[in-house]
Amino acid sequence: MRTDDDEVTRAVSQLSSAGYSVTSDVHGDAFDNRVITLQRGPFKVQVERERGRV
Repeated sequence: MRTDDDEVTRAVSQLSSAGYSVTSDVHGDAFDNRVITLQRGPFKVQVERERGRV
């Protein structure tokens, strides 16, 4: 059975292989919000996931 973390690990591996810089950080009152940043050249995308929210 795959978990969300397994999917994230697989996606990060594929993006890294494609030349993207991938960083992950947590923040929030309980450090339960995750921000993932993808960067390749001058382009940057940030995705934030809040635990407990859909």
